[in-house]
Formats: sequence, structure tokens, C-alpha cells
Amino acid sequence: MFHIVKLRKASDTYGRSDIKRTDGHGRPNNGNGWKRAGAKCRRRKVAGRVFGALEYLTDAGTAGLMEISTALGLNKSTTRRVLCSLEYMGYVRQNELTGRYEPTFKIVDLAGRVLQKLDIIELVRPYLKELMEQCGETVHLVKMEGADVIYVDKVEAYHYNFRMASRIGSSIPFY
Repeated sequence: MFHIVKLRKASDTYGRSDIKRTDGHGRPNNGNGWKRAGAKCRRRKVAGRVFGALEYLTDAGTAGLMEISTALGLNKSTTRRVLCSLEYMGYVRQNELTGRYEPTFKIVDLAGRVLQKLDIIELVRPYLKELMEQCGETVHLVKMEGADVIYVDKVEAYHYNFRMASRIGSSIPFY
């Protein structure tokens, strides 16, 4: 059975959310008041902004404050606070010469610690090797994450002079 699915990479929005004007009772408001979100919703907004900035930087490689601000749909001061938090935690750094922000290898370290906890890799590795030997091709173990798959492990065919471009931890659209 096949399913037709419209694919959209979740990280393409980079944490943006639509804010609707209301009168406090869920009705549209043409006035100046924005409905205030509860504490739970504010925490979600903060997390969305922080992870949105981190995802944008990992996609872009390096980016300036205005570029990130525009991509996230935030003003410069809010974006600066988000970046300062990420910088304080060691996930991004600002290049002193260019002023641009870039992700650090702390993300890779974090991903590596997650992968170390996955015992499934140890269990599946012999089967991946056997499958690679039977078909003579590189074999991947992937995990579904929404509309994407994430490379968890791979066994490369050893008879080729070139290597697959796939990297453990990277994701691609599932289709």
C-alpha cells in the first residue's frame, strides 16, 4: 500500500509562529491589543526561538544578526538575546572579525552522546554488514523523524573507490 504525502521540512520555519490578534476571548480584534499567552505557551515560544536560531545556523553555516532576525521573523533585540543565550551555553560563537554567528561542535558532541545510548546500532550492525556483502552496495540504517529520515548508521561497500556522501546524524526528506 502506498500513501501520497505532501512533504515539508519542519525546520524550514525556524521556530516562527503565527500570532493572531484577539480581544482576549478568542475573537478577532482590530484594536492594538495582542492576546497574552500563558506561561506554558511562552516557554514554547522561547524554545522555538532558541532551537529555530540553532537550526537556521546549522543550515546556513554562518549568519549575521539581521539575516537570522529576518529568517526567524523576530526583531533584532530578541534575536540578539536568543543568540547570547546560545553563545553562553556554548552552542554558537560570534566571529570577532566578521561579527557573524556560527554553530560550535557542542552540537556534534550532544548528538554523539545520544547515539552512544542507542544500543540498536550494536544489534543491527551485523545485519547491515551481511546485507552490504549480499548486495555489494552501501547500506544505511535510518530513523523516521516527521517527513525526514536521519542517518543513524551505515556500512559502506568496500569495493568502490569512492564513498557515499551521507553522514551519520544528517537528515534528508523521506521520498
